[in-house]
Amino acid sequence: MPHPHYTTFEASDGALLTFKSSLPIENPDPSFIPTSPILTFSGPTGTKTTATAPTGTTDDKDSGKAANRLRRASKASVIAEEGPNYSRLILLLHGFSGSSEYFDRNFDELAKNHWVVAWDMRGHGKSGLRKKKKRKPRAGAGVDDDDAEEDEEEEEGKEEENQDARKRDAGKRDEGTEGQKKKVKLDDSAEGAKKGRTPPGHNNNNRKKKKEKYDTYTGGYHVARLAVDLKNMLDFIKTSRLGPGPGAGNNNNNHSGNPQPQQPPLEIVAIGCSIGAAILWTYIELFTDSDFSGFIFVDQAPLQDRSPFGGWDATKSHKGCYDERTMLAAQAAWNLSSSQRHSTHLALVQECLGYRYHPLATDTITLQQRLSDEEFFTRISAQCPSGEWLARLIADHTRYDHREACEGITCPVLVMGGRRSGCFSLEGMEEVVKRARKGAGNEKAEVSWFESGHWLFWEEADKFNGEVLEFVRRCWSE
Repeated sequence: MPHPHYTTFEASDGALLTFKSSLPIENPDPSFIPTSPILTFSGPTGTKTTATAPTGTTDDKDSGKAANRLRRASKASVIAEEGPNYSRLILLLHGFSGSSEYFDRNFDELAKNHWVVAWDMRGHGKSGLRKKKKRKPRAGAGVDDDDAEEDEEEEEGKEEENQDARKRDAGKRDEGTEGQKKKVKLDDSAEGAKKGRTPPGHNNNNRKKKKEKYDTYTGGYHVARLAVDLKNMLDFIKTSRLGPGPGAGNNNNNHSGNPQPQQPPLEIVAIGCSIGAAILWTYIELFTDSDFSGFIFVDQAPLQDRSPFGGWDATKSHKGCYDERTMLAAQAAWNLSSSQRHSTHLALVQECLGYRYHPLATDTITLQQRLSDEEFFTRISAQCPSGEWLARLIADHTRYDHREACEGITCPVLVMGGRRSGCFSLEGMEEVVKRARKGAGNEKAEVSWFESGHWLFWEEADKFNGEVLEFVRRCWSE
């Protein structure tokens, strides 16, 4: 399997967001966001490039009826191609306090014949809470000089920040491991010295200051903001997957005279797990479902709180966070530093892995596997930089009622749920299908129940992968 490629782009409010792609983003074209810093780097043996976006806007051709016409036209052309290509995308959205690493048991299998993208949502994983540091122009320096210096520092800072990530990726694979070690050693010594970084073993009191390449972004703890982040990412992907060209947005940077690649129509099947599903429902409410060919919603009810409206009681709401009292308790548990909230991370593992939440005599999980799973998920939760930010997101997420939004889904829907989920009942999750059928008359809405928990994509990875591949086949063959 090819190494995954990580790309970082700037969202519309300045936050820097990262996603993992099974295919490289060949030539980033961020013209839909003014002066947007773009950094892309591939896996352990890959390279990184940087660019700064021109000022411009997106041509919104791919929305509404125009998008539907493009989809139909694509069926007989690029969509018929075998193997991964830039016209068919499986999009993976992780859950609360997770990251793209959640899909370690799914990504490679799905990517064998499809293009797969998994993002790290704002406040999580490699995205964290970062925005480009705004610098005052130096006296006597032109704008271009300051921009060039910022680009250079941005590149250096991103390289330093992601060395550990690339080393972790290299450790998961036998291929290319030795080469990565040599590359890191060179960058830390001779090459690092050339760039002004302190070689290993040397003290430099200015080193910490030198590495402060980003400001911390403190806002954005709303599901609606995350939905806009998703919109920004999809716009970026549409215009950047093959590089800028005709139909790729308003980009006038091609001065070579060579024809640029035509962007084919993009078919997207989105898979939202937990809060990832809520982000998709909010996206539908804000932008409609015209960008998508189908949806898979994994172990999430359309409303977490109990409600007097529509008979939404304990049989359908979240099992542990469902009113003001329980929400405040959840906020208190998460509103701690990463090192102080380990017990909160353990409690999350306890409710999200079915064999822990509701153990059965037939379970064959070994002690070693239990400990490995525990370390994996608690480590990912610990990567979230701000417990306060997560706590604020909880308040917005648990009160957000998506039931009417589900009635606007017109494309195929598959709801996956775990019979041993510590988060939601099957009845609550099934409401998504009922609403889709009620509102849009959508008969292409169905459910699939797993014998595991909230993280069913991890516990029953083979079943999950198989059902995803069958679902996308149906979505793209109709």
